[in-house]
Amino acid sequence: GMLILSPRAVARLESFKPNRAMPKIFRLTKGGKLNAGIFRGETINTPSMMCVEDYLDALKWAKSIGGLNALLQRS
Repeated sequence: GMLILSPRAVARLESFKPNRAMPKIFRLTKGGKLNAGIFRGETINTPSMMCVEDYLDALKWAKSIGGLNALLQRS
């Protein structure tokens, strides 16, 4: 994807202080400044999100073949 930020948008990001913890994938600032690493391709929690997706796919597959009983028969 592509993200374009105006100077005003960057200023709003740098002045915004969330009242709760934000997931890393939504944090565009670091130390009160725009995190330029995001725009250079640094990983933003992608490996763990891929693990979650893999797990959800495994659960869907297990359900599609008959659930726990089918899994136990296969093992």
